Amino acid sequence: MPSIAEKKTRFCPTPLPHTSLTWFSTQYQSSPFHGRFQIGFRKKNGTAILPLFTGTLDAVNSFLDGMYVSGDMDYYITANAVSGVRRHSDSLFSLHNIVVDIDAHSSDILPTTLDFDTLLRRLDWDIFSDDALPHPTSIVQTGRGIQLWWAIIPMSGKCLCWYKEIQNTILDAVEYVLSEYPELSLFSVDRAASGNPVGYFRLPGTVNTRAQEIVTVEHQRATQYSTHDLIRWAKEWQEEHPPEPPIAPSKDFSGKYLPSDIYILRHFNTTAFFRVRQLIQLRILRDNEVGAETRNNLCLIVYNAMLPVLGAEKAWETLLKFNEGFKKPMSEWELHQTVDTSRKRGGYRYKNETIIRFLNITREEQAVIGLYPSSGPYTPVSRMSGHPGRRARSRTIKQDRNTKIRNLAANGMSKSRIAVELGISRNTVAAVLKETG
Repeated sequence: MPSIAEKKTRFCPTPLPHTSLTWFSTQYQSSPFHGRFQIGFRKKNGTAILPLFTGTLDAVNSFLDGMYVSGDMDYYITANAVSGVRRHSDSLFSLHNIVVDIDAHSSDILPTTLDFDTLLRRLDWDIFSDDALPHPTSIVQTGRGIQLWWAIIPMSGKCLCWYKEIQNTILDAVEYVLSEYPELSLFSVDRAASGNPVGYFRLPGTVNTRAQEIVTVEHQRATQYSTHDLIRWAKEWQEEHPPEPPIAPSKDFSGKYLPSDIYILRHFNTTAFFRVRQLIQLRILRDNEVGAETRNNLCLIVYNAMLPVLGAEKAWETLLKFNEGFKKPMSEWELHQTVDTSRKRGGYRYKNETIIRFLNITREEQAVIGLYPSSGPYTPVSRMSGHPGRRARSRTIKQDRNTKIRNLAANGMSKSRIAVELGISRNTVAAVLKETG
């Protein structure tokens, strides 16, 4: 295994390896479209990716043939072509590749060889086998993850709607497998990078300066896919895996959230809010009438829901707040023992079925908190564009506050005392009670 120093020496500067040229000629096959592809670079520890070369397929191929790469630079290439020199969605000209970028979502943990082997084996067994999804034309290991490349018969950028449907279905299929296995929790699909038709992807044969790893082609097939075949596959996969709509709680928990619960819910602007809210409601519903084992598991699931969103330090701080909601909170030592492996591995993602089984959630409890198996009944929620988690968060907190105001007022408490009790202004209390009539 070459040392970091050896890797840097090897790439400061050297010609692009021949394997990279072979990879390029496989992924970018000749076509009647004459758009321009772009190669970009970024300085070590830099942020902006700058254009290095823009040209037609033949011009890029010639450039790569004489290209020298440095170990102090990161190099990228576009998967599709544009009509001018600007890499912009408005100038998308032709479509040549579909790419899924899978990265380690934790910046503190680098994937090991075993992690990569496990990821590739699961993808091979659970997606690419039995024609569940066509094998990618190539698999590129980037140092922090992998990229799955499907070479398609080139088509006009005007066919973007068909391209996006195939692309989104492939992304859903890969995410489905990643969510099934805790051992893959280190990895996640970068949908923003994968979904950008004029986006950059790491160029094989160069170096990932942050991971100090060479970008290598792990698997290569001489396969070019027809979009008609891929669309047919996408329709079949969608029928077998209907999307799971967001769930609306079927019971009103307003007025039952503790101050520590409100503290937790305020931290979520993403769809992770819905999962955390369900788990808080389950704790409220059970009222701690469960064994210690289920209490441990509940804390574990909550922590893993928060970790990717908040990071290790904030997730731990928020978990302590969640723990306060138990009649007999766990000790910090017990909590550490419960979540230590998750913290080290960057968190695990659990499907609904796994959570239901893990926490022994009954059918009655599923109906109350709105957590069902993927194939089970559900109550659809109208998800507005923008920030559904943020909207639901604000609505939940406001309803809880207003219910508490009304309950305290019904018990004879004055407006001023209610304001002090709930930490809000007297005018807010008066406005809520005025609405109630």
